[in-house]
Amino acid sequence: MPATYNILIMGASYGSLLASKLMFGGHKVKLVCLPVEADLINAEGFRVRMPAKGRKDLVEIDSRKLPGKVSAAGPADVNPADYDLVGLAMQEPQYRSAGVRELLDAVAKSKVPCMSIMNMPPLPYVKRIPGLDYNALKAASYQFVQIGKPPKPDLIFGDASGGTVGVEITSTYLNQEEAKWASDQARGADTSPLWASGVISQPDEVYAGQLLNAISRKLPKTYSVQPTWLVVDFNYPLGDAVEAAELVRQVGARVRQVGIGPFAEIWAVWRVTNVPEVRFEIIKVC
Repeated sequence: MPATYNILIMGASYGSLLASKLMFGGHKVKLVCLPVEADLINAEGFRVRMPAKGRKDLVEIDSRKLPGKVSAAGPADVNPADYDLVGLAMQEPQYRSAGVRELLDAVAKSKVPCMSIMNMPPLPYVKRIPGLDYNALKAASYQFVQIGKPPKPDLIFGDASGGTVGVEITSTYLNQEEAKWASDQARGADTSPLWASGVISQPDEVYAGQLLNAISRKLPKTYSVQPTWLVVDFNYPLGDAVEAAELVRQVGARVRQVGIGPFAEIWAVWRVTNVPEVRFEIIKVC
């Protein structure tokens, strides 16, 4: 067996923490991320800062000082078959993005061993934890099964009893220009790292309208998997958690007036603003 391994990690945010641990062991890591992030990592490496018990200041891990090596690339520039291990370290909605979605499919077809950083471990791992009632968890725990194509929803999950639930995913954008910019970024196209909306009159009404429109476009559709949930990546960069929840509540009230169509539940995923770490709130629409 080789002393070191080549490891591919999808995602450079959470992925940097996993990469630093692997690099302590001398392994070579490739991070999949946006072009601007890849250029920065290839030029300067990355730094991970974290608190440590008994220390006043944050501990900094500098990738340039570790035994292993790190480089970065876009999703179209890597072949999973060239690696010994693949790590999944992106937020779940990102796996639907153009380029990332195709790379995830290639990961599955490569049959390279794969691990995931996730909030809830798969049931086989839960079963090993002493003191947990594994049988009580089986009926309520779902694991990813496959990426769907119409008439199936975007993602399909299954539980230990053979039941399935579908998840359809959509996003909100202010206009077509922002949507194209986000699509170009996801595909790794050479584009500006920032998008400017300009001055927006009555922004709360505008963002609430975008959320309502994103939901309304999905209501006439039909899906071959039941139940199916709709999850909306809600782009609302201005307010706090209370304001975001209030906008979602208002939109939910309007949606309930016409019915939620093919969906059992509708949820909004909102990225928390004005915090240093990446954090999301999941808010039920209806």
